[in-house]
Amino acid sequence: ILTKHDKLFHRLNGIEWFKTNIDSSPFVSNQQVSSLIDEVEILVTDYFENENRKKAMQKLRVPPLTHIHKGIVTYRLGLLNGLFIVLLINLFVIYMLTRYSYKTTKQRKPIDWQTGIILYRSSLIFIIHFILIGINIIGWSSYGINHVLIFELDPRSHITHEEILEGASLSSLIWIISLIIFVLCEYHRLESHWQSMIFIFLIIFLLFNPLNIMHRSARY
Repeated sequence: ILTKHDKLFHRLNGIEWFKTNIDSSPFVSNQQVSSLIDEVEILVTDYFENENRKKAMQKLRVPPLTHIHKGIVTYRLGLLNGLFIVLLINLFVIYMLTRYSYKTTKQRKPIDWQTGIILYRSSLIFIIHFILIGINIIGWSSYGINHVLIFELDPRSHITHEEILEGASLSSLIWIISLIIFVLCEYHRLESHWQSMIFIFLIIFLLFNPLNIMHRSARY
């Protein structure tokens, strides 16, 4: 904070105050904290990790908060978004074709789009919420806001904005597939209202399933 203060106001009194008041303070010069750290490292190494110091230090050390770019996550994110766009265009084409078919033949009942919107809008809000969380994390990271510390997240298991957006993209892909199935069931006069319920149960299962998939350490 003092470094940013000096840089912003082009002064040096911030760093001078730090050297005068902080560097000589007891909590800096006292070595009890260092000795406690050494004792904890020895205890964890000897009693919890069977004298495996490397494994013990991996458990004790907090990983850096710098974002590690994963190419495979970016690839999956782009793939899911591309599939969503294709299916969205497909849904629009289905809407236009069914509307034209009803206007010309009048043999089939019109698709109940209003009921579909009512059934699927609440789950869409959930997906948009996840997308906005990912966008917020991008903004916080760009401005140097430590959201991991603010929200008391575990720095060893928290996921990045790309992984959050990947989960939101997967949910949106399942959402639009379910909506297309709903429309097709309506068109062929089949029972369609159970589609939205299946989608909700599937999303709940993906969020709370106990299997070690889809970032289980971040979900629990």
